[in-house]
Amino acid sequence: MSPRDSSKAVEILPFSDDWMEGYLDLAENDDSRDPLYHKNFSREDTKRQILWQASRGATRAHVVAVQDGKVVGSGRGLLISTCAGDESRIATLNLMVAREHRRKGVGSLLLDSLCTDLRRQGLKGIQLGMLEEWTPWIRFLEKHGFKSYNRTADAVLKPAKQTSVELPEIDAIIRPVRLPEERGVITGFMNSEREEELPWACAIIPEFWTTGPGSEITDPKGFLVAEDKKTGEVIGVAWGSTFTDESGTHGMIEELDVAKGLLKTPLRRRLMLQILDWLWSKGVKDVQTRVHIGFKHEEDLYREIGFEFLRPAALWRKSITAGGG
Repeated sequence: MSPRDSSKAVEILPFSDDWMEGYLDLAENDDSRDPLYHKNFSREDTKRQILWQASRGATRAHVVAVQDGKVVGSGRGLLISTCAGDESRIATLNLMVAREHRRKGVGSLLLDSLCTDLRRQGLKGIQLGMLEEWTPWIRFLEKHGFKSYNRTADAVLKPAKQTSVELPEIDAIIRPVRLPEERGVITGFMNSEREEELPWACAIIPEFWTTGPGSEITDPKGFLVAEDKKTGEVIGVAWGSTFTDESGTHGMIEELDVAKGLLKTPLRRRLMLQILDWLWSKGVKDVQTRVHIGFKHEEDLYREIGFEFLRPAALWRKSITAGGG
């Protein structure tokens, strides 16, 4: 029997609670987790996220590859609201295959099953982010007709890069966010500002701050809102958080944005410097973020502040309509 023939012994089955522990075992040993947002693995947090997404109807397809009663692969298609409000077309793909079962056709079986199910539901395509250094996965995507079209990069700021910088004067009020009462206003601002240039980006929903993942990582003191002095309108946000791993405590810039008409003003820089001050006050060893290359020229600001860029990545997309590949 050739190595590829072993895939014949693999069953592709609908995910159910019976497979949860096997799925968590697979995820815990996955070496293709997002190194920025999912570096630290927690069985409890992962299970909570799976159940939360399913309860909201975001999980539109989830199958597992099983061999001899063991989960050796998983594929999920998530229908997530985007900044452009395009909920019915593109599913976000999450695909895992145990190392010892790769290059044996398991990933193709999972992908084919997901595409069939999602196509039946009327979806038009699937997409996922992929680091440029993960060349085996990129070859897999290219083989199955995926195309890359959007670039990102992770960036990190070390304490040695800190400098004493005078905060620029601005014509706005910067204050901590008021949650939960401002959750609708804040999510509306964040989504609308990305709608034109990042229409595919996942939209934030108001529940994110109360019952979703955002409720556990949001300190109001680390979420700054800029409002117009005259109208009180929200014109900018800066959101920082912290996380701890085996190397220590790190800072994360989760969001930094201002109204498009204010890009040439000092407001975005002021928000950046204030959220950095808050993060350094928490004793973090560095500050990390993910930058969308070309979006509002934000990479220029991060480089100016002293961030070093690493881990370039891209978003890959595939049409799943009839005749679309």
